[in-house]
Amino acid sequence: MKTLPIVLVLAVLILVGCDHKLQMTVNNTTQESRDISVGVGGQRPQRLGTVRAGGSMKHTIKIPKDELPAELRWRCGGLQGQETISKGQKKLVINVERDTAVVTDGNAEIDRRVESQTIIDVRSGTVVE
Repeated sequence: MKTLPIVLVLAVLILVGCDHKLQMTVNNTTQESRDISVGVGGQRPQRLGTVRAGGSMKHTIKIPKDELPAELRWRCGGLQGQETISKGQKKLVINVERDTAVVTDGNAEIDRRVESQTIIDVRSGTVVE
Protein backbone atom coordinates (compact mmCIF):
# COMPACT_ATOMS: atom_id res chain seq x y z
CA MET A 1 0.00 0.00 0.00
CA LYS A 2 2.93 2.33 0.66
CA THR A 3 4.25 1.93 -2.88
CA LEU A 4 1.07 3.32 -4.49
CA PRO A 5 1.70 6.96 -3.36
CA ILE A 6 5.33 6.72 -4.48
CA VAL A 7 4.29 5.44 -7.91
CA LEU A 8 1.72 8.23 -8.25
CA VAL A 9 4.25 10.91 -7.33
CA LEU A 10 6.77 9.54 -9.84
CA ALA A 11 4.10 9.43 -12.57
CA VAL A 12 3.17 13.07 -11.93
CA LEU A 13 6.82 14.16 -11.99
CA ILE A 14 7.40 12.38 -15.29
CA LEU A 15 4.33 13.94 -16.90
CA VAL A 16 5.07 17.45 -15.62
CA GLY A 17 8.70 17.48 -16.75
CA CYS A 18 8.22 16.35 -20.36
CA ASP A 19 7.55 19.59 -22.24
CA HIS A 20 8.97 23.10 -22.37
CA LYS A 21 6.15 25.64 -22.76
CA LEU A 22 6.74 28.70 -24.92
CA GLN A 23 4.15 31.50 -24.89
CA MET A 24 4.06 32.96 -28.41
CA THR A 25 2.27 36.28 -28.95
CA VAL A 26 1.63 37.80 -32.38
CA ASN A 27 0.61 41.47 -32.44
CA ASN A 28 -0.79 42.58 -35.79
CA THR A 29 -0.57 46.37 -36.22
CA THR A 30 -1.59 46.25 -39.90
CA GLN A 31 -4.97 46.96 -41.46
CA GLU A 32 -5.27 43.36 -42.73
CA SER A 33 -5.88 40.01 -41.07
CA ARG A 34 -2.88 37.65 -41.20
CA ASP A 35 -2.76 33.84 -41.14
CA ILE A 36 -0.23 32.38 -38.70
CA SER A 37 1.59 29.05 -38.98
CA VAL A 38 4.39 27.59 -36.85
CA GLY A 39 6.69 24.56 -37.13
CA VAL A 40 9.19 23.32 -34.54
CA GLY A 41 12.22 21.19 -35.36
CA GLY A 42 11.39 18.77 -38.16
CA GLN A 43 7.62 19.22 -37.83
CA ARG A 44 5.54 20.47 -40.71
CA PRO A 45 4.27 24.00 -40.02
CA GLN A 46 0.82 23.97 -38.45
CA ARG A 47 -1.73 26.71 -39.02
CA LEU A 48 -2.57 28.34 -35.68
CA GLY A 49 -5.29 30.63 -36.95
CA THR A 50 -5.81 34.18 -38.14
CA VAL A 51 -4.95 37.31 -36.21
CA ARG A 52 -7.31 40.14 -37.10
CA ALA A 53 -6.22 43.62 -38.17
CA GLY A 54 -5.05 45.55 -35.12
CA GLY A 55 -5.41 42.45 -32.94
CA SER A 56 -3.20 39.94 -31.20
CA MET A 57 -3.10 36.18 -30.68
CA LYS A 58 -1.44 34.13 -27.95
CA HIS A 59 -0.57 30.48 -28.32
CA THR A 60 1.33 28.08 -26.06
CA ILE A 61 3.76 25.86 -27.94
CA LYS A 62 4.95 22.67 -26.24
CA ILE A 63 8.46 21.52 -27.13
CA PRO A 64 9.94 18.30 -25.70
CA LYS A 65 12.71 19.34 -23.30
CA ASP A 66 15.14 16.84 -24.80
CA GLU A 67 14.80 18.63 -28.19
CA LEU A 68 16.00 22.01 -26.85
CA PRO A 69 17.47 24.15 -28.22
CA ALA A 70 14.93 23.90 -31.04
CA GLU A 71 14.39 25.78 -34.28
CA LEU A 72 10.96 27.41 -34.54
CA ARG A 73 9.84 28.52 -38.00
CA TRP A 74 6.95 30.97 -38.21
CA ARG A 75 4.96 32.58 -40.98
CA CYS A 76 2.53 35.47 -40.62
CA GLY A 77 1.00 36.58 -43.89
CA GLY A 78 3.94 37.27 -46.23
CA LEU A 79 6.48 37.54 -43.41
CA GLN A 80 8.43 34.58 -42.14
CA GLY A 81 11.32 33.89 -39.81
CA GLN A 82 13.22 31.31 -37.83
CA GLU A 83 14.10 31.54 -34.14
CA THR A 84 16.21 29.32 -31.89
CA ILE A 85 14.30 28.51 -28.70
CA SER A 86 16.53 27.83 -25.69
CA LYS A 87 15.74 26.07 -22.40
CA GLY A 88 15.33 29.33 -20.48
CA GLN A 89 13.14 31.11 -23.01
CA LYS A 90 9.49 31.36 -21.95
CA LYS A 91 8.16 33.95 -24.42
CA LEU A 92 8.38 34.87 -28.08
CA VAL A 93 6.70 38.08 -29.27
CA ILE A 94 6.26 38.90 -32.96
CA ASN A 95 5.09 42.46 -33.67
CA VAL A 96 3.86 42.56 -37.27
CA GLU A 97 4.02 45.89 -39.05
CA ARG A 98 3.11 46.64 -42.68
CA ASP A 99 6.19 45.10 -44.26
CA THR A 100 8.37 44.06 -41.32
CA ALA A 101 8.12 42.11 -38.08
CA VAL A 102 10.01 42.90 -34.89
CA VAL A 103 10.79 39.73 -32.93
CA THR A 104 11.59 39.77 -29.19
CA ASP A 105 11.74 37.23 -26.38
CA GLY A 106 9.34 39.31 -24.29
CA ASN A 107 12.25 40.90 -22.41
CA ALA A 108 13.67 42.79 -25.40
CA GLU A 109 16.83 40.66 -25.31
CA ILE A 110 16.29 39.74 -28.93
CA ASP A 111 15.30 42.64 -31.15
CA ARG A 112 15.46 41.74 -34.79
CA ARG A 113 13.56 43.01 -37.79
CA VAL A 114 12.38 40.57 -40.41
CA GLU A 115 11.95 42.20 -43.81
CA SER A 116 8.99 41.21 -45.93
CA GLN A 117 9.03 39.42 -49.19
CA THR A 118 6.62 39.99 -52.04
CA ILE A 119 3.16 39.05 -50.85
CA ILE A 120 1.02 37.29 -53.42
CA ASP A 121 -2.65 36.57 -52.88
CA VAL A 122 -2.84 32.93 -53.94
CA ARG A 123 -6.56 33.07 -54.64
CA SER A 124 -6.32 35.86 -57.20
CA GLY A 125 -2.61 35.70 -58.12
CA THR A 126 -2.18 39.44 -57.49
CA VAL A 127 0.62 41.14 -55.59
CA VAL A 128 -0.76 42.58 -52.36
CA GLU A 129 2.19 44.72 -51.12
